[in-house]
Amino acid sequence: MDYLESNHDIRSFVLVGLCAGADNAHAVAVRDARVVGAILLDGYGYWTLRSYIVHYLPRLGRPRAWLNYMLRILSPSRKAAEEFRLHWRRKPFGPRLEVQREIQALVDRNTQLLYIYTGGVFDYYNYAGQFGDMFHGLDAHGNIEVEYYANADHTYVFVEDRERMLSRVVEWCCSRAWNAR
Repeated sequence: MDYLESNHDIRSFVLVGLCAGADNAHAVAVRDARVVGAILLDGYGYWTLRSYIVHYLPRLGRPRAWLNYMLRILSPSRKAAEEFRLHWRRKPFGPRLEVQREIQALVDRNTQLLYIYTGGVFDYYNYAGQFGDMFHGLDAHGNIEVEYYANADHTYVFVEDRERMLSRVVEWCCSRAWNAR
């Protein structure tokens, strides 16, 4: 951004990031007022009561799920297995309230934010509306839009999913008054 500003007189930026890239885009946006927008694909996600229900309720009626649970509990290497599972299944996010404060600061600065989540991150984001439940009390001022593509893969493997996401991103970008800033 420094290079583009000094060599091409570009003073405002819209960042795009997927997964860890979304986390990085968020961090840069928080620290640099030149960021006027961010498109965060499968970014921050936190468990809510409903996400636990959506995630675990279907498993209650599956004997194999119960067997796996019992084997994990009784396994002598249970701690190592659990640490491995937590390390590889879920992204480590910062404290939810801290992230909420950062999002609120972006919104208060009039930063436009588009969050798109996919079913590919079912382990931490698994229903439409979860964003509002995660960040209850966030005053978005109309600066936050959230999409949930339950059937899309995390990396948009299928052409239809990629086209849907890209079409939404283009529509979102074109609907903003970037020059009015």
